[in-house]
Amino acid sequence: MSTQLVKTNRYRNLLDDMFEAGTDWFVGFDKTLDGLAEKWDSAMEHFHEFPMSKVSQIDDSHYVIDVAVEDFDKSELKVKIRGDELLIDGEKTVISSKDGVDESITKTLHQRFLLSDRLEITEASLNDGNLKISLESKAPVKAAEKLLEIH
Repeated sequence: MSTQLVKTNRYRNLLDDMFEAGTDWFVGFDKTLDGLAEKWDSAMEHFHEFPMSKVSQIDDSHYVIDVAVEDFDKSELKVKIRGDELLIDGEKTVISSKDGVDESITKTLHQRFLLSDRLEITEASLNDGNLKISLESKAPVKAAEKLLEIH
């Protein structure tokens, strides 16, 4: 089992414990918590160990995602945002010739990450077979304190 899966399972156990304990004090978060659980299940369903990837937190508001894409050129990769998903797809056709017969092999890669709605991609670069995606967390807009009148 990869370290990434072990780390992921640790978070799922934490979420399970939080959901169970939070029913007494999470007021009005039903849809938020259900949505988070659905995102979790969806992410695990589409989890890929290939290509190898690593998510690093640089500081409180900056993250870097590194994806190993050594066989792919920039023109063979597509990085896009769809809703709250970061999708990385690659396709490369390799043609080899043996005894006068051309053979075509298509290599593909797919990787997907779920992003918080506070994250913005600030940069994507490809260097020495490593796709590096930098993200920054925007500060949440906090509601001002409000004194309520008791009737």
